[in-house]
Amino acid sequence: GKRKGVVCTVAGTAYGIGSNDILVVDKAWLGLSKNGGATWAMVALPLKGIKAVNGKAGGPYHVGDGKTVATSTDGKSWTAGEDLTVLDGRPVWTAMGKCESVPNEGESCAFNKAVTTSDTLPEVRGLRFVGEVGLAMGDSALVAMTADGGKSWKSASGYALGGVQGFDLKGDRIIAVGKTRVAVSLDAGKTLRPVGLPPKTPVLLATRIAGDGAVYLASRAGTILLSDKGVTSWTKLDTGPKNKTDYLNLHEVGGVLYAAGSRGELHRSPDAGRTWTPVA
Repeated sequence: GKRKGVVCTVAGTAYGIGSNDILVVDKAWLGLSKNGGATWAMVALPLKGIKAVNGKAGGPYHVGDGKTVATSTDGKSWTAGEDLTVLDGRPVWTAMGKCESVPNEGESCAFNKAVTTSDTLPEVRGLRFVGEVGLAMGDSALVAMTADGGKSWKSASGYALGGVQGFDLKGDRIIAVGKTRVAVSLDAGKTLRPVGLPPKTPVLLATRIAGDGAVYLASRAGTILLSDKGVTSWTKLDTGPKNKTDYLNLHEVGGVLYAAGSRGELHRSPDAGRTWTPVA
């Protein structure tokens, strides 16, 4: 179906915490609203599975998987811990079936709410939220950004990216890449500017913003580029002699970078891209 005007759906089991606070738990995401569902902070699930929920209006909020708990005051960042006593005294949640609106305090229900942009925007093809900052990419090189959980969006279409290949965001940094062009924002989407690539850079295939804010681009023929701190220029990293890998994905786990190739290759860098070794 058409995806014009709809860029995000908050869905899962909703828990009413106080009169306005709602925590929604899905299999992969947590969503927190402090204003009755008007805006949302959304993050990837901080634990493998959520079995218990507790909290108070205004925070802090706690979720647990039976062995570990994660705590947040704003829904944007969650800190893991082992003090299970923060879950003591949690409500015996009253299951209300499908949410008619939002759950009252002490109630839980099956929640599904769409966060929308204007119907006049091109169709949305991809979306990512980190806290309340979100980036949507779509047809006609649509770039739409929100810094308030989806309540308002700033967008531009027809941006000369040469076709959207990927995007990422972390903190105030947003990166969007086309096949041959890159656009970056360092102010949570208030402004977006192009960044030139080195001559003869192959077609771009993926991008990743690391935990330290460094921006990486993945390409063909063993090409991985690293930005300077201000994301104004790029350095080609040494991924090994005669490396012809077409890198399709970049990931970071515990400060270690992984680059996955089109033929099952997996290369690892423990030192911010200075050296790379094959894992598979």
